[in-house]
Order: sequence, then structure tokens, then C-alpha cells
Amino acid sequence: MKVGDLVKIKWITFAQMRRAKYMGRPSDELGVVEGVHQNACKVIFPSLNDKPHTYVLGDLEVVSQGSQK
Repeated sequence: MKVGDLVKIKWITFAQMRRAKYMGRPSDELGVVEGVHQNACKVIFPSLNDKPHTYVLGDLEVVSQGSQK
């Protein structure tokens, strides 16, 4: 996973997704990776006013790889 990749959150259970929706977190939305450091990843979601959120790499799934020049 690298900066610019399009990602979505992987859910282990339906209850996790339901809690995320209840708390106002993105549940089925795509986000863009802003930064990666060791086992953590900063992701920006449009519905959250482009505020970055940090996730463990194992909780994210790459949908489309960004282009690096």
C-alpha cells in the first residue's frame, strides 16, 4: 500500500460496520491514502471533510493503485 491508493475498510463482522455507521464513520466509502508509516496508514474520506483518519494496514483493502511518477 502506498500514497495515492484508493482503499476501502475491511469489516470482520456486520456489527462492526453497523457501529461505524452509528458513530458517523465511513462504512462503505472509498478513501485515498495520504501516508503510510510502518503498520499504520492515514486515509482521507470525502464525507468526513477530508480529515485524515489512521487505520492499521490489515483493516484496509486496496481497490485501485495510484500512479507514482
